Amino acid sequence: MGDKTTRWSYVLTDDLASYLAKAATFPGSEINNQTIDVGWRDGPKSQQEIADLVSEIAKKSLKVRVVPWLVLRLLVHPVKPFSELGYDLIQMLLFFKKGVYVSNISKQEHFFGPAPTSRDAITRWAKSQQLIS
Repeated sequence: MGDKTTRWSYVLTDDLASYLAKAATFPGSEINNQTIDVGWRDGPKSQQEIADLVSEIAKKSLKVRVVPWLVLRLLVHPVKPFSELGYDLIQMLLFFKKGVYVSNISKQEHFFGPAPTSRDAITRWAKSQQLIS
């Protein structure tokens, strides 16, 4: 969505679920009432950088196609009466366009250990999708 160059923080759904489980079972109360950003150790990535990593890891050529930001801006209000979820999703993506969705992973690493790199995470994802062995 948007463009190939804006960088924001990503996290694999499986990793997010793991962090949630670890938070729910964390011993003691230090973790209570905390907001914990999650992300990758090597920081935010653009869609092109993600595609390049997937291409390299899976040894397959990928082409990034995007829905331009203008289309999202034009759709945001007409979508709202039909889909609150669609409206929220578009609003989220327009927020990402600002390039300020960058996680501070210090609490993530404090509570859950070292964050994965983008290469680590994408390699695990590619294996789970049977793109690599």
